[in-house]
Amino acid sequence: INGVLGTFLLGAAVATFFTGSEFTVNKGNIVGLGDAGPVISQWQNPLHGIEALGDARNWFLGLAVLFLARTLASLFFVNRLNHDILVDRSRKFTLYNGVPFVVFFLAFLIWTLVADGYAVNPETKVVFLEPAKYLHNFLDMPLVLIVF
Repeated sequence: INGVLGTFLLGAAVATFFTGSEFTVNKGNIVGLGDAGPVISQWQNPLHGIEALGDARNWFLGLAVLFLARTLASLFFVNRLNHDILVDRSRKFTLYNGVPFVVFFLAFLIWTLVADGYAVNPETKVVFLEPAKYLHNFLDMPLVLIVF
């Protein structure tokens, strides 16, 4: 269960970097030493991050990471085993897991590229939602697109 649920939840947690989470950060609390020490971030609801599973984009990256881990495990077996039957089986599982990885990762990537993102007007310093923000960032900075 750790291999499946753990990798899925790790991918979903990383996806929240792009989709957001319901918590606040207050750097002013860093000097307030309580029972647990300085607490600068707090959840805004009692679910403590589980609400992130309600966002389909988080599921897409979670499933992509799960199938990527399974694909890499199959490739490791193909590279390291000297047992023909297991190597053949691992080659099949590489394809069975590689295709869903590509599908889920591309779904996450495309959805993220066309999603709204926060931008700052350089003249007025006003923060606003810009359509396709990540796509515009890649187009404005082609070197970042090449490195990606």
